[in-house]
Amino acid sequence: MARVFVTGGTGRLGAYVIELLLKNGYEVVALSRGKNVPGCTTIIGSATDFDYSKIKGCSHAVHLAGTTDMSLPPEKVYAANVDGTKGVVERCAQAGIPHFIFISSISVYGKKDNPDITERTALMPDTHYAKSKFQGEMVAEGYSGDVCILRPSIIYGRGFDAGFKMAYGLISSGKMPIFGSGRNHVPLVHAKDVANAILLAIATNATGVYNVNDENELTQQQLIDFVATLTGTTKKHVHIPTPASKLLLAGYNFMRMLSGKSAIPTEFIDMLATDRVVKTKKIRDELGFANSCTVEEGIREFVGYLSAQRLT
Repeated sequence: MARVFVTGGTGRLGAYVIELLLKNGYEVVALSRGKNVPGCTTIIGSATDFDYSKIKGCSHAVHLAGTTDMSLPPEKVYAANVDGTKGVVERCAQAGIPHFIFISSISVYGKKDNPDITERTALMPDTHYAKSKFQGEMVAEGYSGDVCILRPSIIYGRGFDAGFKMAYGLISSGKMPIFGSGRNHVPLVHAKDVANAILLAIATNATGVYNVNDENELTQQQLIDFVATLTGTTKKHVHIPTPASKLLLAGYNFMRMLSGKSAIPTEFIDMLATDRVVKTKKIRDELGFANSCTVEEGIREFVGYLSAQRLT
């Protein structure tokens, strides 16, 4: 079976990807900053500094490493997502790996209401994080071999606590407002579906760009109501206009900073309040992609996980 080089193997998504690759008989070479990755040949290093001779013979490279922390200063986001991608691309090319898979994000489309986001939709990245993923795509597209770019929606699942944990706490305590009308669609995809999309891209030697999403999207209000039901919380439909919510968040962030806590990015509001319907016909038709569970099943599992985390 083929050898696959994976960066970010110790990360949240990396755990899903490596588990699936090993289960399907692939030999995995994983890049890690300091700890061995079980079941893999581990290379200790960083995206910009590792021994490329150890990945010679790999047929595929999957670049997951980077940051999704939108609260970081711009220079740190670009260092992780752009400079890191350059480092991996250069070393994979030196090692002669024929197929490179880059994990991008639907953030490159920008956060504008759009009921029909396809791979042909114009790219309008509007935050430092989105711009860093866009630039990462440009670096990946310059790779000397075949290139596949996957653009997942908002990823959720076990281990993806950031952002979701805070929303879960607000919903379960009956304090979660609805931003705007609440009728906007929120694009979500389970981490195991992203891992499966990567597996399919490897198995088919896919090239080009593919969105990865669950097209049965829930609206913001449906999502909040569903989580409220799962937690036994009374549904409260307190609507706050999106601009007003950002002003309230600015005040809340000021208080957080006074107490030494990091600010909550306003992008979290935009992610929840923008009406985005991400289409995945291309990956379904060309690679045979299918979601492993419905949004409701995935959210039910995730809420159970978050509930258990809260009790520990």
